[in-house]
Parts: sequence; structure tokens; C-alpha cells
Amino acid sequence: MTVYDYREITLKDDLCLEISRDTDIENPRENDCNAATFYCLKSPRRKIGDIIDSAYYLNETKRTLAKTGEYAILPIFFREHSGIALRTVPFPDIWDSACIGFAVANINDFMKQGISDTPVSRCEAMSRAKDCICSELEAYSDYLQGNCWQYCITDEDGNVVDSCSGFIGDDLEKNGILNYICDYIEK
Repeated sequence: MTVYDYREITLKDDLCLEISRDTDIENPRENDCNAATFYCLKSPRRKIGDIIDSAYYLNETKRTLAKTGEYAILPIFFREHSGIALRTVPFPDIWDSACIGFAVANINDFMKQGISDTPVSRCEAMSRAKDCICSELEAYSDYLQGNCWQYCITDEDGNVVDSCSGFIGDDLEKNGILNYICDYIEK
């Protein structure tokens, strides 16, 4: 279920749910604990990514990191057409899109994760690191597109019962809004 379908949710006790865009959300690249680093080309019009540099230094950095074998490295493709979108695979529209850099995550950070202390294989760690890059890039792309949400639950008199902001992405389950409002939903 997406944020656009939320009116289908029935709440208990004549409560009213309103989901709206969050225009005051913080950049997820600045304040979250990110495992990946985004290296992007310098642009005079906008700052995208964590480390911005020239094409020469970008390519040298990528070569150096790739030689170590310690990093998952995925390209970052950018499309600007009625908004900005980022992803790790090329866009079909070659006129409004380009590769603007790459994302890296150290696979050693993914060698021991989970409930047990059992180390995972290098291949599994690489897969986890790439999944993490894709997830962080998707959240950043949603943020850049303004796909950020907040909710407010009010009673029949208009008094706020509960509210929260800072949800990125339009899937209510994936972005976490359903977890927050589950106690108010009529079964």
C-alpha cells in the first residue's frame, strides 16, 4: 500500500489519518549512519553525493579502491527530467541521464553482521554491501525527488492524537508509517 492509498485505512474510535509531504526532512546523506559513500562529479548547479570531485580524481579513486578488493563498487546514474532520479543501472533516456560517479561500501563491514558472531563468506558480504548501496541510493533518490512523508492522526474534534515525520519513500510498510500507526488501525 502506498501513501496515495492511505484513505483506504480505517482507524478506531472515529480517528482521522492524514498523510502529507514532509518538506522539512533532513538529508539522509548528512545525518544517517550510512555504510556507503557516494563519489560524484562536481556540478556548478547542485551538490549530489558525499564526496564531489573532478572526473580525473574520481576515476583514480575508483581504480585505487577496486585494486584493494575490499569494496563493493556500483555506478551512480543520474537523470534530470521533471525532477532528479538516481540508481545503479542506466536509464533508458540517454539525453537526460548520465553516469555521475560511483558508490562504495567496505565489504569488511558486512563480514560479521546479524544475531550470531558467525562470519559470512566474502561473496555474501559483497552481496550485502551491494544491497546496502542500492538501498541507500534509493532513499537518497526519494529524498531528492521530495518523496518524503509525515502523518497526523486527529480525533473527531481535530485534536492531534499522534504525529510523526521523516518517512522516505511512498510504500507505507517499507517506509515505516504502518509500524507507527498499527495500534490505531481498526482490525
